Amino acid sequence: MWGDIAQAEQQLPATHLLVGVIAKGVDEWVGTAVLILTFVWMCLLVGWDVCFRRLPNWLTVPAWLVAPTACVVLDGAHAQERLLAGVVWVALYLAVGLLTGGVGGGDIKVAFPLGIIVGFPYLFAAVAGASVITLLSARPTHPVAHGPAMILAVVLCYYARSLCAGF
Repeated sequence: MWGDIAQAEQQLPATHLLVGVIAKGVDEWVGTAVLILTFVWMCLLVGWDVCFRRLPNWLTVPAWLVAPTACVVLDGAHAQERLLAGVVWVALYLAVGLLTGGVGGGDIKVAFPLGIIVGFPYLFAAVAGASVITLLSARPTHPVAHGPAMILAVVLCYYARSLCAGF
């Protein structure tokens, strides 16, 4: 950040520099706010799915509007890739749900915003990870909610993506 400011200071008048610093601060603040709200949303989804074994519309449907909007605003350069990742996850789960009946409607609804969050190429790792987590935690006499596994897989893939961003 400071290197960018020093470089801008040499090229721009002081007023432009101030506007640049404020805009960068606002962008970081908005990104932090979105991250916090996403964390709260994910916690609500996990808690609700564990307690009631369903993902309610009031938690999933608004995310279909908020996630693409946040994606375009905060990551415009990769927005198409991320939106496509969301669509692919929905298509995969919809196909599995129609063919086997093994995926709930809530899981299909939450796949779109989660796919946007994780993006490519980590999408397939998240889908596979969610399946593995669910299989490892399921018991024959006690079925387990799949939503928490989806969210955990996305969080792990998002973290891996952040670690690999510098490479």
